[in-house]
Amino acid sequence: MLFSFDKLITRCIHGSQFTNRCDEKKFRALFAQVFQKLTKYSTLSLPEIKQMDRHFHYLTAKEIDFVVQEILPQQWDTKHLRSYLHSYQVCQLSLGEGEERVIGILQRVNKSPKNPERNYLFSPLIFDFEHSFHPNLRKKQLKKLNLVCIMAEKNCPDY
Repeated sequence: MLFSFDKLITRCIHGSQFTNRCDEKKFRALFAQVFQKLTKYSTLSLPEIKQMDRHFHYLTAKEIDFVVQEILPQQWDTKHLRSYLHSYQVCQLSLGEGEERVIGILQRVNKSPKNPERNYLFSPLIFDFEHSFHPNLRKKQLKKLNLVCIMAEKNCPDY
């Protein structure tokens, strides 16, 4: 699978139901873990990733609406974003052995039988290091107080 980070939200999200912050205990090892997982995914075809990643799934229209209404409205024009995301497949990939996830847009860009790992492009939108996007967790307010921002201070509304 190919990756493009041109759509990645690079601002901190500090919502009551979603955050892209992470537990400070895993912060140190987080990026090495993420890059190892993405490196592995880059050598696999989409069917291989689906088989290997038990947390892979396509987002439903309701889940996409949650992303548009609750997570990303400060980032992009909501009307444009809703139509854009409903035009593509949006999915979730796991990024580690724990709760780390990434939500992004999946597009078929090639039909090569010789190189099936190059047939799909995944464009991450948001990192979900604490898996706060999970519907059972959204029913409650985020309770972890020791979450740290992964972005620069200028991209964090709480600084």
